[in-house]
Parts: sequence; C-alpha cells; structure tokens
Amino acid sequence: MIVHDRPTLAARPAGTKVSGAQLCTALNHKDLPTLLGTPTEQAETASGSESSVKLADGTECDTPEATVTTESHTVKLSASYDGLPVAESVDCLQDAGA
Repeated sequence: MIVHDRPTLAARPAGTKVSGAQLCTALNHKDLPTLLGTPTEQAETASGSESSVKLADGTECDTPEATVTTESHTVKLSASYDGLPVAESVDCLQDAGA
C-alpha cells in the first residue's frame, strides 16, 4: 500500500502553486478507501504529473494532477490556474460534451 502523510495544502500562501507530487501526496491518504465507501481496499497505484495548457490568448497555465487507483475506483485530482470559476468550467465541459 502506498500511503503518505497528508500535507496541509490549505496553509499555503495565496498565489503559491502546487505540484503534481504534492497533489498526489494529498490525495493518497490512508482514509481514501473509506471515503470512497470501500474501506477494505488499499491504494494500488498513485502518481502525480505536471503539464500545461496554452489558452487562446497565448498564456500558458500549469495543470498539475494526481491519480490514485484502488481495486474499484480511480480518483483524479487536478489544479488549474486559469482563473476560470468552477461553475464556468462546468458549463464549458458540458458545452464540449464531456
């Protein structure tokens, strides 16, 4: 089982960006299977990655993400620094058919 101590990401200074590894550490917590309703499962894989996306105005936005897989679930956590509110992001995804 891959388990890390949960960091306090909320205590980060405003404007500080997180890495894929930090998201992975936060997501890969020993209580994750219990939160998913499968307390007897364990994390099978955990990974973090770094990437970026180029916006229409040419701005590069970092998009770190982490994925943790158990026997029955895959959980992905990502961060976005594009300034787009979550509600608008949902609208964009629905319009795109995602």
